[in-house]
Amino acid sequence: MPRAGKPAQKRGAARKGRTRRLGEARAAYRAEPSVPVAPFATARISAKNQITLPVAVMRAMGLKPGDELQMLVLGNLVRARKRLHGRELIDHLYGSANLPDWRTAEDIEAYVQRERDSWDRDWDETTS
Repeated sequence: MPRAGKPAQKRGAARKGRTRRLGEARAAYRAEPSVPVAPFATARISAKNQITLPVAVMRAMGLKPGDELQMLVLGNLVRARKRLHGRELIDHLYGSANLPDWRTAEDIEAYVQRERDSWDRDWDETTS
């Protein structure tokens, strides 16, 4: 109940001449995931050991009917990714091998020779 002579104030209204800024304690940025995220989804295993992926998962992974999945089992977790073929695989791997010592055929031959020279070979000890 408001006091006599003072107007009623709503919750969060200005007090003692200060204004309250909404959301000033919130972060100034929003982190976006680096990969598309699908909402939590459930699939059932059929009698033929098949699963049907929910549409949200298909869209998030960029899959279409007929695509192949590679699966990795880690304990009770299954990790799946789209299997890449041909040009798609080359585009995915392009630039991933950073081998500055292998610019020419001579550089590769020199590397292979250094590797061969570093091997411990039993036949070298028996022939000398």
